[in-house]
Amino acid sequence: VQMLATNGYRRIELIAATSRSAADIESGSYRPISPIAERIRALREGCQELGLEYRLHTGAMSRERTRAAVRTVLSELDGPCVLLGSYSEISLVIYRELRDRHLLMPDQVALVSLDDAEWMTLSSPTVSAVGRPSYQMGLQAAQILIDRIDGQTFLPIRRALDNVVSSRESDGALHSRLAQHSSFRES
Repeated sequence: VQMLATNGYRRIELIAATSRSAADIESGSYRPISPIAERIRALREGCQELGLEYRLHTGAMSRERTRAAVRTVLSELDGPCVLLGSYSEISLVIYRELRDRHLLMPDQVALVSLDDAEWMTLSSPTVSAVGRPSYQMGLQAAQILIDRIDGQTFLPIRRALDNVVSSRESDGALHSRLAQHSSFRES
């Protein structure tokens, strides 16, 4: 959120594949283990802290429903905004919709995925992503399971791992860096 605010964006639209309503998630009534609810909470709090406008669009459970959510956002477009896809498949549908409408990333709309995938480094522009440390998640889960099998603990365990932010062309950071570099060279 900080990076997007630094790049000049003031509006973030999250398109999520959850069957729960935005009101349910926003109110905090979610399951004990819900990575998307945690990400939504962090995004909402970051936007509030930085004074950014934020909206959550749920129900993107199919390609058509994801396209419909993107079309809704784009029909209300009144300046640059960031579209966040809650995972790579949603981000791919968003990417295709933006490309089909000939919208320029990041000039008109930025795109960031909350899940990294190889296609994002091969596209043009490349797509920014917040990747999960899947390997470390698996290691930690296996260790917790082994400890439980061994009878070492039966208490709920909560572990937080750092995500990896890959800033690529679709979020505007490259444009910001080039502009700063150009300004620096001209002065």
